Amino acid sequence: MKKKILIAMCGMSPGVVTETVYALSKNGKTPDKVVVVTTTAGRRKIREDLLDSGVWSDLEKIIGAHKIEFGDSHDHIRLIPTSDAGNADDIITTADNARCADFILNVLREFTENPETAISFSIAGGRKTMSVLGALAMSLLGRENDKLYHILVNPPFDSPALEPKFHYPVPELTHKAPDGRLHSSADAELSLCEIPFTRIRYLFQNEFARLPGDFNSTVELANKRISGRIDPPELKIIPERMEMFFDSKRVRFNCAEFVMYWMLAERCKAAHAPIHGQTALQEEYADFADNVDASVMPEIINHPALVKKDEGDMRKIISTISAKIRNALTIEEGRDAALPTIGRGVYALALPSDNIVILR
Repeated sequence: MKKKILIAMCGMSPGVVTETVYALSKNGKTPDKVVVVTTTAGRRKIREDLLDSGVWSDLEKIIGAHKIEFGDSHDHIRLIPTSDAGNADDIITTADNARCADFILNVLREFTENPETAISFSIAGGRKTMSVLGALAMSLLGRENDKLYHILVNPPFDSPALEPKFHYPVPELTHKAPDGRLHSSADAELSLCEIPFTRIRYLFQNEFARLPGDFNSTVELANKRISGRIDPPELKIIPERMEMFFDSKRVRFNCAEFVMYWMLAERCKAAHAPIHGQTALQEEYADFADNVDASVMPEIINHPALVKKDEGDMRKIISTISAKIRNALTIEEGRDAALPTIGRGVYALALPSDNIVILR
């Protein structure tokens, strides 16, 4: 079972954290661990209002949960940094917001790169920019089963002026409003609102380790990917020396891989239709390899059995070519256009024909 992680934005009203945990528990989604992104001022309020007061430990008893991992440590309370390696007391300036965006993105990335976690991300607390940045970070990195939430509480329980402050419904507790009226905590209604979001992460499938570390660059890359503005590489093939270059990067292929990719490049340059299925790929490959002239590619002489490849060999050759290109090129360098497939079981290059040079 995946470990359930609640990541919560928090400012000077830490009740949003307990309210969210309470609401999640009522939906059968009690988190195993809570991670709060906040400032030094927010941390002081968490200590005062939740930890030192006993509110947190009482919450665990009320919801009947196993011990939730949360406490006054860096693992659970993540402090937004300042430019001088300190911790921010507030988020006010444009520079503060930029650092906050990078920080939120990397906290989320820490947990979304672990396949054994399920994320609930709460944007209910903190400054509005923190909420917006949190939601955008989830759109960039959130996975299929990760959830984005906001918590709503009916008046007057949403007021920080209540005495005592409201953190979650406690039936026997009464809160006093500034006007002197008394309100039973049992009358509080918590609405956990799930917010649908676009999972842009899947534009970068299998490339998360290479994504930029900062928020602005990740957004820029996503926008380029969406709009198709990533320039494909220039491909140069030199059969005589069995060399292949993507821009200035050489990718080394064995003879079968080289011939396969050369064939796909020739088809792309001639605007031939993609090849559908491994049987058709095997036939096209065998025909091309059988007609490679040793005067054009001398190495072919050393591989007389090159054309005798079955469908299993086709899978291995395509897989190895794809792996080598992924290791050599980044998304920003137009890697995807250079891959030997354009869909499941569809074999072709997505490079513009003018980007392909074959030196014979």
